[in-house]
Amino acid sequence: MADEASDCATLEQLSIVIHYVDLNSNIKEVFLRFFECKTGTSGSNIATNILETLKEFGLDIQRCRGQSYDGAASMAGEYKGVSSLIKNVNSKALFVHCASHKLSLVVGKSCQIQHVKNLLEQVKDISYFFNLSPKRSNCLKKYLLIGQAKLIDTCRTRWVQKLRGLNVFFDNYSAVFSAFEEMEDNNLKEYNKETSSKASSFMELLSNFSFIVSLVLTKQLMDYFYGITITLQTKSFDISQQVDEIQNLTNRLKEIQKNADP
Repeated sequence: MADEASDCATLEQLSIVIHYVDLNSNIKEVFLRFFECKTGTSGSNIATNILETLKEFGLDIQRCRGQSYDGAASMAGEYKGVSSLIKNVNSKALFVHCASHKLSLVVGKSCQIQHVKNLLEQVKDISYFFNLSPKRSNCLKKYLLIGQAKLIDTCRTRWVQKLRGLNVFFDNYSAVFSAFEEMEDNNLKEYNKETSSKASSFMELLSNFSFIVSLVLTKQLMDYFYGITITLQTKSFDISQQVDEIQNLTNRLKEIQKNADP
């Protein structure tokens, strides 16, 4: 399994992981290394990096029985993608599009609904409003639920991170509103006019019916995906054991859609 991404220094790094069964028939997963993509991120370059890394660790590519990447052309391309190039070396190394990534794409697509997009963007703005200012962050901490230190950013690429951020915001909705009230009133003159004005605008947003309905429905529907997504990312995951759970989730969502008021 492999994936590439830019690190904080904007360098392309390829992570390489192997998934295998040990002598006791236990499913194992081991991270091998990060590989800096100095020669580029084309299918050919990434495939070469993967093969060289396996050779470096004394792993025979001919014993590989599967490949799992995202659906990008450089990884899954039929002719020049990593999966096809490695399959040319070992025809038994079958390619499977990462199940968790596919689910993330499906949910991400549903998040393109305008009300949902607006909600996630607004929750992100509110989290930034508090998290980027120590004074505002300390104000919020006075009202947050026990064990919660701050709001979580909802602009992450992986939808499960969006859900975690949304859940924290939902659970601390009253706390956020109380913090905004304190900033708007500004009885002790701790906040400048810009902060008080922004807090007033956010209070109006949180009181908006459309915002509240979008928050409740989005959280409720996304919660259905949380359990299966966590399962899809576990090291000992076996897809054959989760087929029924996935089918039950599909049926449940179809039922919700069917019974929804027009």
